[in-house]
Amino acid sequence: MKVFLRNTLTGHFYQAPSQWTADEAKALDLKQMSQAIELAFGAHMENVEVLLCYEDPRYNITLPVAMSRPER
Repeated sequence: MKVFLRNTLTGHFYQAPSQWTADEAKALDLKQMSQAIELAFGAHMENVEVLLCYEDPRYNITLPVAMSRPER
């Protein structure tokens, strides 16, 4: 399984800080879902989702990442 962060607006994959790619093969495989979530929250990324990719794409899973905003 590969774990990616994908921008929900552009469909591009996270590659490195401030770098996104349309090519899944060039995307950074974060290896674990927890690493992807920590990166997304730590970098305050918005409009991203975690994509779990398996050998057979029928089993791929997309998980939204929602940044909660503090209540005022």
